[in-house]
Amino acid sequence: AASASAASASEAPLLPGLPFSHIGFLRESEPPPGWSPPPELAAFFAAGPPPLALAFGSMDVYAKAPWAGALLEALSPQRRGGGVRLLAIGAAVPRAVRGWADTLWVASVPHAYAFPRCSAAVHHGGAGTSAAAAAAGLPAVVVPFLAWSDQSSFAAWLVSRSAAVHLPPSSRSAAHFAGAVAAVMGGAPALRRGATALAGELRRSSPAGEAAVAALDAHFAAAGGGGGGGGGEVMAQLEALRSLGGSDAAKLRSGLYCLLRDSAVAPLRTYALRDAWLASLSKELPAHPLYKPDWPLRHRAIDLRVHDLPHASSMIEWWYFHAHLAAADGTPYCAFAALFRVRVGGELLCHAHASLLCRGETHAYYSCGEPHAAAAVLRHRQPRRTDYFERAMHEAMAKGALPLPDATAARRFTVRTDAFGIEADRLSMSKDEASGSYRVCLSADPAAPAGTGAGFGFDLTFCATKPPVRNGVDGVSPGAESADAMYYYSITRMQARGSVIEPPPTPAPPTPAPLPPTPNAGSSNGHADGNDANGRAANGVDNGRAANGLDSGVVNGRANGHAAGAGAVALPVQGDGWYDHEFGGDGAKGEAPTGDAASPGVGGGGLGLPDVQWVWAGLQLDDGSEVVYARTLDTTSLGSIVDKAVLVGRDGASRNADAEMAQVGAWTSLRTFIKYGCRWALRVPSEELVLELAAVADDQELISVIATPAYWEGQVRVTGSRRGVPVCGVGFVEQYFGAQNHDFRTMLGGVSEVVLRNVEAVYPLAPSRQHLVELAVSREFESVMEGMPTDAFVEGLIRPVRAITDRQGKGWRSMGLLLASAVVGGSPAGLERFTSFPEFLHTGSLIIDDIQDNSLLRRGGPCAHLEFGVATAINAGTAAYFLGEGITRDHPLTAAQRLRVYELYFTCLRGSHVGQALDLHGLAHMVPACLESGDLAPVWEALLCCHRLKSGLPASVCARTGAVLGGATPAQEAALGDYFLALGLAFQLLDDVINLQGFGKSLKTKAEDLIEGKVTAPVIRALMALGAAGDAERQRWLWGQFGVPDSEREVGAMVDLIEATGAFETCIGEAHSMVDAAWLKVDAAVPDSFAKVCLRAFGWFVCQVRDY
Repeated sequence: AASASAASASEAPLLPGLPFSHIGFLRESEPPPGWSPPPELAAFFAAGPPPLALAFGSMDVYAKAPWAGALLEALSPQRRGGGVRLLAIGAAVPRAVRGWADTLWVASVPHAYAFPRCSAAVHHGGAGTSAAAAAAGLPAVVVPFLAWSDQSSFAAWLVSRSAAVHLPPSSRSAAHFAGAVAAVMGGAPALRRGATALAGELRRSSPAGEAAVAALDAHFAAAGGGGGGGGGEVMAQLEALRSLGGSDAAKLRSGLYCLLRDSAVAPLRTYALRDAWLASLSKELPAHPLYKPDWPLRHRAIDLRVHDLPHASSMIEWWYFHAHLAAADGTPYCAFAALFRVRVGGELLCHAHASLLCRGETHAYYSCGEPHAAAAVLRHRQPRRTDYFERAMHEAMAKGALPLPDATAARRFTVRTDAFGIEADRLSMSKDEASGSYRVCLSADPAAPAGTGAGFGFDLTFCATKPPVRNGVDGVSPGAESADAMYYYSITRMQARGSVIEPPPTPAPPTPAPLPPTPNAGSSNGHADGNDANGRAANGVDNGRAANGLDSGVVNGRANGHAAGAGAVALPVQGDGWYDHEFGGDGAKGEAPTGDAASPGVGGGGLGLPDVQWVWAGLQLDDGSEVVYARTLDTTSLGSIVDKAVLVGRDGASRNADAEMAQVGAWTSLRTFIKYGCRWALRVPSEELVLELAAVADDQELISVIATPAYWEGQVRVTGSRRGVPVCGVGFVEQYFGAQNHDFRTMLGGVSEVVLRNVEAVYPLAPSRQHLVELAVSREFESVMEGMPTDAFVEGLIRPVRAITDRQGKGWRSMGLLLASAVVGGSPAGLERFTSFPEFLHTGSLIIDDIQDNSLLRRGGPCAHLEFGVATAINAGTAAYFLGEGITRDHPLTAAQRLRVYELYFTCLRGSHVGQALDLHGLAHMVPACLESGDLAPVWEALLCCHRLKSGLPASVCARTGAVLGGATPAQEAALGDYFLALGLAFQLLDDVINLQGFGKSLKTKAEDLIEGKVTAPVIRALMALGAAGDAERQRWLWGQFGVPDSEREVGAMVDLIEATGAFETCIGEAHSMVDAAWLKVDAAVPDSFAKVCLRAFGWFVCQVRDY
């Protein structure tokens, strides 16, 4: 047994019948042969006292662990105190930490070299790290990261030897970490004594390798094999291991003993068998977790009378139905309903979802949570300060309701435990045990206003035509950890019949008129591959399986299964249905107590982001068979948890099969900016089954707090073949991509892709003749374009602009336009073409600015005037200003909307040029007189005016334009415009700060503004601070530097002085304050919604993040 515990004669063997020998740690006492320390590492150790080692192995705890921020705060130079140096080990160490004072970062280093030269360690309790730290005599702070692993056991062992401080999940605030570090660095002498004693004990023990060899020799000699004759018995022992009831880990260890010295097995075969055991172990532990006592019995039919009911051990459970339906005349409909139940901090929360797709065209959906949901989440979850999205969500929930599209019910839901029955606001589910049929009803909301998608309903009965099927491995779908596994069964084919009520008719969302055909111009419909979405949008879609909908009002009551509004008609329908029931997860997580507010993310569970991503497909084929496919990715380790299919035959018999599903087409949401698949290729080699799946409609995204905040669930059309025989069918695909939509870098990347696609569509490098006419003039004046050479147009106008746009800017003005439309109730999906409008406006100004500023670099490449010449760049940049008019010309607007958009557009053009004039004129001429008078406020106000006009006004106009297109009231438009004005101004203030501190992506030269002699926000604030402090000498020196030649300017000393005055912090603080003040008007003007949460979170992101 290679372990940390002391062996004793009474200790039981791991497996009965096999010799047992305790050998201690298997560890390296010396660095690998030939290894030598890098010079900077050796110099670091020699330069000062032994450092504190920070070592979490290969795991990226800094991005995944909720307590990582608190740990880094405690280890920051400001908190850990003078004289304490830090050795940060690991490729995942954040870049910011690598630059700390008194800190050295190394991607990897042998513990046998580094730890003896350190004073103490902070680590995760891994076997190798624990052994090396103990052997080096290091007191340690142990912070286990993987709850299912042996890390906590090693932590407990080190604590029992008085050699470590173990911080459990409930004690991981910055204060806890700081106290523990102080203790191991000398504050608790007993820890140093314990660690020293343990190291001495380990040194006196026999090396584990020698002990292992001796034990193996003795084992094989006792078996009669000596050095070469015991192979047969060894293999027999290996075979016997298969039937023993010990854990896989115990079998692995014992198997290794047998294999290591078996002369009958070649060395390479030995290693192959060993690796096979390890691979089996890594898969078996999560795939076969502790089997919950209330899960269905194995190898027996699932008793639906028992297991359709809720399961007390589960952290999360859901009941789900969908149906592909048709009316008597063949009109297609698709219905979905689900009830989700989640345990959060010991409280049970339920959420209802339903949707109806009518005629493949009108998609209505509904989502509703319980009245106590918002308060429960606030009690049991504390977001980190850098979790901008979750902070904004909590701010909305603090008002007592869930943000739209989630509705908040008037009373709690009912989930019966004695018989299958659910009452959840407008949604109900029940079962007739005599016939085994299920009834699912959604009452229509007669008060639902047009456009909300809430005035629909259905009353459907589902009758199984096949028995329930276990999904996963014998019903178990593994999770990121063994305790997170779920039990999952389905009825994959049911007869569905009943009636549906269509939502009230709504005006079709504005759709941009298509531009003339353009060779290689791509697509403007949201497809990454340029395929036409409109051809698929007429075939039906369902939104379901794991969450969401939209509702703006709640009305209870039913009449014949429906509560129908005036004029609503219940239409008879029938078709095929599907039922899923899934339950499990670590119920103990759902019971966790409220976390420490200083320890973000601790406690609660439930409505937070799961550490998994997945793609799921449930397909019904016309040969009477079904396919259930699932691929789950553990975002903690980036490994696949599940990648299998379950095949269900015509007779209902099922079996697992290897399968692979590849995404071959993509669509980007203009509401959440997530990129989803819209077409897939599925292969099951053992069945010679090859299927193509195509989304019936691309936009089948669902937004809800329980999806945190969105996923894609939609109907697909299926075509393909099985063993060469054609098959077709229908199905659903579900996609959830985890936390990507919480990261504004990723969101902005998604926006940028949409912008680039539409830039290509509006301004293609290979335009058609008709396209040139639309770009240059209009069809009315087509005759003036006769004789226009296409190459001259492209080279003189399009290519200089595309050279800048195609390098991808941040895209945040386009994101603002879309969010502003959504937050007032508009449809961003109809505004995709408008995403290029801010980019053309901005790119035109960049091209001209770069000429006027003599710039060399723009977005990581040469400026347009350097590549195409000054004259061409001036003309192309100026022409880009007017492309927005052509976009609005192609968009259906009311006369009032068109007039307002034009007013905003030309206001932006005039104002930004005034700002550029002020920027070119500069502020330097104002400074001497202001210094003389002692009042620098006029310079500061002039700078703010310049930034408002150049940066704030374009952002404001983009947001106002989106608000107008979304149907905003004047008050809403003004509030959103002022908010983005503040964001633009804050962005520029921070840009001034970043310019002096340096861009993380090296897109600009550090301190470029000082090199060019520009008076920017930090400079003015530094001069003001020096004046307020009475430091006239340094104030004169700083200003005097602007008068010396560029080559003689002491830029480094200037940056140091500016930073010393606190000017950077002052500018950052003012950026925060102006954004927060502007937000108050937005908060009062628009209802809480996902779009509003994004707007709030983005404001914090702009004011905090420096490297996007």
